[in-house]
Amino acid sequence: MTTQLVLPILFVRQYLTAGTYREERSDLDNMGRMLLQTLTDSSGGDIKRELTYDARGAVSQISAPYRAGASKYQNSYQYQSLQ
Repeated sequence: MTTQLVLPILFVRQYLTAGTYREERSDLDNMGRMLLQTLTDSSGGDIKRELTYDARGAVSQISAPYRAGASKYQNSYQYQSLQ
């Protein structure tokens, strides 16, 4: 029997008016850090943002929010050790 790893998610639906809402889904890793954030409004358009982490657990890259099919831009971060 094989066990499939299921990563946790956080899901929030916010009602803006009676007929409009927006949903936010955050896919998390096993440490509870956000990997992918997806914002969907009632018009159906998804806006995504991706995050990656270095070996120490610090954020190494964050994408600018983007829609499917659009160009994706990344911001990269490097940290110096405190000595």
